[in-house]
Amino acid sequence: MRIMVGALAFASFIFWFSAEARLTKVFKNKKSAKKNITIGFLLDGFTHYNARPDSKIGKWLTKVNNKAEALLKKDLGMDITLEISSFKVLHHKLDRVIKTWTTDGQMHADTVVGYMKTYFTEGYNPDILCLVTRYKLYGDNGLNDEPGYSKHKDLCKDMVPTIMQYNLRDTKKSGKSII
Repeated sequence: MRIMVGALAFASFIFWFSAEARLTKVFKNKKSAKKNITIGFLLDGFTHYNARPDSKIGKWLTKVNNKAEALLKKDLGMDITLEISSFKVLHHKLDRVIKTWTTDGQMHADTVVGYMKTYFTEGYNPDILCLVTRYKLYGDNGLNDEPGYSKHKDLCKDMVPTIMQYNLRDTKKSGKSII
């Protein structure tokens, strides 16, 4: 009996450690009439008080989200829901790295978006991850007139990082920058 138990334990041990560990991709919205797109907001230069839906910034981001959802529905002619998954203050390590690409109140948008893409490859992420900042955005062509920036557009393959400048007045223009 000991030999049988030992053989089973050894076989289980070999099988367990020889199996390849893989990340399983789950495709959402398959065969569904209504499409849900999750969006998470990272707040740069804001307090934890601001990282709540009932704060001034939370209410503004909800309006921006609603404008973006309406624009998506109109442009694509589909029933789409932009679901806010989180409001989070930027982690201090990420904040420190991003500040290296920020000078005189201006942020190099292309570099920051590229870094966000690599930084957030592991773990659960929303479909769109939006960095909300007070900095003006600039790129290789100089200052960006738009309040947002993203170079990645394919939601089907991976998380799409974006940057949006915090601007209380123009929620429609800010909503357009998310999509």
